[in-house]
Amino acid sequence: SFSTTNQVEASEVARQVVQALVDSGVTVFYVTFLQDFIYRLIRDNGGRAILLVPERLKDGTRTFRLLQGSVQPGYALEIWDKLVRSGSSVGRSP
Repeated sequence: SFSTTNQVEASEVARQVVQALVDSGVTVFYVTFLQDFIYRLIRDNGGRAILLVPERLKDGTRTFRLLQGSVQPGYALEIWDKLVRSGSSVGRSP
């Protein structure tokens, strides 16, 4: 079951499926949070892999545009910090 698959296993499954498609001449668009998978895909496919990332301005504003770029860090910790500083009740016990 995929419900018990960890990130390492999921990255390997994704790599095998996507690589088989690419090797067959299929153009693949893939949305993922699996950074291990992305690093290996870029390493193994060189110039054939294009990474699109969301544009984010220096002040943090999101433009909702995709640009060619490189792997970016996740923003989960930044979002959590903003919630905690704002006094949000997210994550607090009732």
